[in-house]
Amino acid sequence: MTPSTCDLLKAAASSLRVMATQVENLGAELVVDPEVAQRHLTSLQSLDRWSQELVQLANVISAEDRLAAADDVTLSELRDQLRQVG
Repeated sequence: MTPSTCDLLKAAASSLRVMATQVENLGAELVVDPEVAQRHLTSLQSLDRWSQELVQLANVISAEDRLAAADDVTLSELRDQLRQVG
């Protein structure tokens, strides 16, 4: 892989991690309001899941051995999706 491709993947992984933090912060901000939390519990859980998925994808993208990193994904559904192409 050329250095520019490696740099691009690291930058993409970094952006995914930033997005994960933003999604997590949004969920944390919304859950403070008990009425919002009660009415939108499923959506708030989705935000948490998306944040986790973004971090896991960033880990795979930035890994030296992406196939091994895909096997290390802790979210089973995402891991299974990644294994289908690996």
